[in-house]
Amino acid sequence: ATGCHITTAVTVVALPSAITGATNVCIGGTTTLASTTTGGTWSTSTTSVATIGSSGIVTTVAVGSTTVSYTSASTGCSAVATLNVNPLPAPITGPTFVCNMGTTTLSDTSAGGTWSTASTSIATAGSTTGVIYGVSVGSTTVTYTLPTGCSITRSITVSPLPAPIMGAASVCAGYTTVLSDSTTGGTWSSSTTGVATINTSGVVRGLL
Repeated sequence: ATGCHITTAVTVVALPSAITGATNVCIGGTTTLASTTTGGTWSTSTTSVATIGSSGIVTTVAVGSTTVSYTSASTGCSAVATLNVNPLPAPITGPTFVCNMGTTTLSDTSAGGTWSTASTSIATAGSTTGVIYGVSVGSTTVTYTLPTGCSITRSITVSPLPAPIMGAASVCAGYTTVLSDSTTGGTWSSSTTGVATINTSGVVRGLL
């Protein structure tokens, strides 16, 4: 009010360089953050979500978000970044095998993901349907990946078909014929038992 004043010097100190590295990470995974400013210390605001070591390696603890800080030892100023810990998809459900040249369907209750296989020469996957098609005999890994990049896997085996069925392709009504297959351990069945039946030994009986 009198026009009298007093002064003091204020120094504006530069922040550490910006934090770099992946700030979206899946639960159970790790990521490494960095700053070109040397001599600082790392910390997280919520250690129940993620912790960070002196070298910038982040260890996830629980799904959620936390603030990561890199603080200069000489100035006390900090660069900050938000770290998001994302959930994994739910477990994949469905059969663990598919017949060669056949299909089966896998599913996951976590919506919005895409399907893929590690070896398309063994099996392919419908990217949005989870329909697995057996291309050749063997095993491969099926992966379901959410938009966050978090994924879950399971193995699927493509099993060989039995050898071709041998024997007469027709039988007179009231008579029998015998079919056989060089692949052992299988079971026989008839799609229309009102026309013909088949027993465990491959004996077909034509019905009147």
